[in-house]
Amino acid sequence: MVSFSFAPSASDSDEDSSVTVFVLEEHSDIYTVQISLNHETPSDSTLRGPLKVFPPDNENYELDACSVLCLQTHPPVLAVATSSGTLQHMALLQDSGNDEEECLYILESVELELPGTLDEEASSTESCSVDEGAAVRLLPDPTVRDRYFVRHSTGVHSVFLPAVQRLEHFVTAEDGDLDLECECVVEHMLCVQPRGAGDPTCLFGCVVIQDTLLAACLLVFISNAEFISLPLRSVHREVIPLLSGSSKTAADDQCRSPLKQVHSQLFSKKIQGMLSRNVSNPMLRCGTSSNMSQKALLELLMKSTGVFREEYIAKQGKARAELLHHMSLLQEQHSQHKTDIKDLEASISQLASEGNKLKWQI
Repeated sequence: MVSFSFAPSASDSDEDSSVTVFVLEEHSDIYTVQISLNHETPSDSTLRGPLKVFPPDNENYELDACSVLCLQTHPPVLAVATSSGTLQHMALLQDSGNDEEECLYILESVELELPGTLDEEASSTESCSVDEGAAVRLLPDPTVRDRYFVRHSTGVHSVFLPAVQRLEHFVTAEDGDLDLECECVVEHMLCVQPRGAGDPTCLFGCVVIQDTLLAACLLVFISNAEFISLPLRSVHREVIPLLSGSSKTAADDQCRSPLKQVHSQLFSKKIQGMLSRNVSNPMLRCGTSSNMSQKALLELLMKSTGVFREEYIAKQGKARAELLHHMSLLQEQHSQHKTDIKDLEASISQLASEGNKLKWQI
């Protein structure tokens, strides 16, 4: 056994005093252990497995699995990490061939870019004395159920799974289709070993701190006896509500804007999609005696500025052009509405005069 994680409670009642534990073996086999809390004897635990993995593939069984984490969702979603930085996300569902058995369905596989594995010129003497089995560890996020953290000796990544919300909605809904074509969102939060750094600064541990006044943060402890506080930003973008309310009537559907008839997607959603980032720059932290070469500093600067240029400035420029185009269309529509209002007022005055004439004739 290399790692284990507790499954979410299947029942909220006090009578059901049993827990399920997922146990990970080094060759990626996952077992379940049902432990009863009513008795103290170890014979009350039941070991099952290994769980079947679908779709069956030899690549699903890595030989360097080192950590497993079960997200507290329904159905449970498991994340398995390898020492090389590969993540696998799997959902625990009923077997289609046997309703009494459960199996794992792979949602996606993600390969992290670990800075420590990229520098091939680093010697073994420059590496920190960290337990090799704890090279990659998964840490749950108590503030968000569908996000977790990946801790390794070179930094921290955060992983957000949009598929969790879709799975929960599909399980609770009476009908509907399951669409899991959504990739996870990976953010590189902290890097303590930039490429080319001479001082082997390492990460020793991290923990999530929840405070009502200071908000939630990730507290990281590195090898030079320094603590780093990383604020936990929400991965969900808030939608600004309309001032007119959200209630719709049949008259509203008949008087839809021509722009809404052409563009079925909400304009705010379109702008959010254009501004969404695929790559992020982490916080960099090196040792005080780090002697990076000029070439390494230039590469680090070029890579960071390239990410800012592509993921921030370029996308903001596209969003600005789209906003200006949308504003021009709205201005044309506004001028057309003013012309229509003037024509209607002229028609109203003409109809009123015609009505007065008919009144005198009667």
